[in-house]
Amino acid sequence: MLRCLFWNQHRKDLSDVVGAAAATLRPDILVFCETGAPSHRTINALSGTDAYHFTTGRVGNRFHIFTRFNKHFIGIRSEADRYLILDINLPARDRFLLMVLHAPSKIVGWDTTSLALEITQYVAALRKAQDKYDLPRCVVVGDFNMNPFEPGMVGANAFNAVMDARQAKKGSRVVQNQRYEYFYNPMWNLLGDHSPGPPATLYYDAHTQNEQHWHMLDQVIISPAMIDHFDVKSLRILEEIGDYNLLTAEGRPRSAKFSDHLPLYFELMV
Repeated sequence: MLRCLFWNQHRKDLSDVVGAAAATLRPDILVFCETGAPSHRTINALSGTDAYHFTTGRVGNRFHIFTRFNKHFIGIRSEADRYLILDINLPARDRFLLMVLHAPSKIVGWDTTSLALEITQYVAALRKAQDKYDLPRCVVVGDFNMNPFEPGMVGANAFNAVMDARQAKKGSRVVQNQRYEYFYNPMWNLLGDHSPGPPATLYYDAHTQNEQHWHMLDQVIISPAMIDHFDVKSLRILEEIGDYNLLTAEGRPRSAKFSDHLPLYFELMV
């Protein structure tokens, strides 16, 4: 089993909280974007539990990835400024691709249509890597800057991510004689106030007519071949880490102290 944590840290140094996460959750893979902490500070914070190894991209420093296994077991298969595709090949475990991404934000002008068109490039790179390395098992995690129901998530030539694992296990669907592979999106299970934790991962009030306040921007999606390796019951949005409460009294992310995004935790049975 691999325990995984993702967090958009909103350009803050949250190394103390990360250290608490390592002590309480024992993650094997930690993925951060928009971190304000130098990698050595995070390594020092993690060192109280296990030895962690640092990985980042060759193109840029957008993603900070820390693993309890040596980086020699990680191969960079494709990358750009906004995504990184990693080949996780651990001894005596099932090999799989891990794509981490951070899509552009609507706050700086990217509308729904622009995001959907941008995402098709990420998907094309991922499909190319899957084909080249013959790896249908794939996990995509990151700040998508989209909700699960937006075109970039559900569009056939985008991620084609559905809420029903049974549908995703059919493998693909056909639109205009073109076949598109599915992803399964378990984040639908956590969307709304009847979920076990917060209603989504980010709270934002644009003071406009079309505003839903809570947004599920941070997500993990799984290829059909990986569904049986994903422990859906482990998936949760973290509202506390150790002694750190990440929510205000109103139940919103404590963005002034921590991040405006809440972290995701999930487990892979590989």
